[in-house]
Amino acid sequence: MPERTQLTQEDEALRQAHNHDRRALRTRAGLQWIAQRLDSFRRDDAMTDNAFEQAARRYVLDAYADDRVANGVMRDLLRALPPVLEHDTRAMYAARVRLIVEGATA
Repeated sequence: MPERTQLTQEDEALRQAHNHDRRALRTRAGLQWIAQRLDSFRRDDAMTDNAFEQAARRYVLDAYADDRVANGVMRDLLRALPPVLEHDTRAMYAARVRLIVEGATA
């Protein structure tokens, strides 16, 4: 009997759901780390696009050895992070990131 190499539709749906859940967990962990970093280091400084990009990059480099996974997590984080508002401090921005992690929408 030949070996099956193709997934059934049900198996493929389960695989995709598992990958989605794993990506969501990685993104959530990264957002939590970024919020903590911004809130605990120079929290009263003005928030910049560069600051959140650097925080995301640092998290990814510290957390993931696999470059392919790291690049995917970085893309997901940059998509999930809210835009920086004109008068945001790092602490204010961190609070908005925490709201995203908690599932709030603005």
